[in-house]
Amino acid sequence: MEIWPESIRTLVTIRTVVSAVGERAAPPWWRTQFFTDAGLRSMRRIFPRTALSGSVACVTEVARAEHDNRVGIGGRYHLFRLPAQTEEDLASALKDPALLLELDGVIKGALDDLLAALDRLSAGASVTPKEGPISLGEVRHLASRRTLADVAALYRGAAASATRCYPYFEGPR
Repeated sequence: MEIWPESIRTLVTIRTVVSAVGERAAPPWWRTQFFTDAGLRSMRRIFPRTALSGSVACVTEVARAEHDNRVGIGGRYHLFRLPAQTEEDLASALKDPALLLELDGVIKGALDDLLAALDRLSAGASVTPKEGPISLGEVRHLASRRTLADVAALYRGAAASATRCYPYFEGPR
């Protein structure tokens, strides 16, 4: 499954914003502090050139475990566990200085700023989140703008309504 570079950038952005929302939601979706001021300062001291991408990787691991517990791992994918090639593409995208600068500006905002970023990424999608796992069809649809907008809208709605949703995709059969 090949995903266009524009979709990879969008996926990285959604993953990063949702990671930060998960830390700031009330109650938090995961108990990490990598996107707080103190967390980012600590990461920058230890990893001066890769602090943000390291923070994304660390929170991704925690969010991946949370999502895996809810949707399972056998033949299912979600924002924090994608096909191997897509994960490699996301890791490569996190080496782009322009993207890192853009992400750094977004994650420094308050929860309302992060929700506004998800609003922009949702591009007017009108999906209603529900508590728990939500199937978005087959993973081959992941790269479509519509699907990416739906993912952003679901997480945005979940954060606004203090629920937890877990959008996922079915792998090829």
